[in-house]
Amino acid sequence: MKEKIIENGIEYVRNGDYYIPNLTVPDDKVYNIGKYGRLHAKFIKENRPCFYS
Repeated sequence: MKEKIIENGIEYVRNGDYYIPNLTVPDDKVYNIGKYGRLHAKFIKENRPCFYS
């Protein structure tokens, strides 16, 4: 069996008897949540700690 295969543009790596997709998250995206996003995050942190974690 091959260690790596590419099918439908997705690279798969063999792990035991299974092939698992070799997926990564891009590092180049920067998100600005803005003023209201920060206010909402602060509200959730203070009032809904279980949801925040």
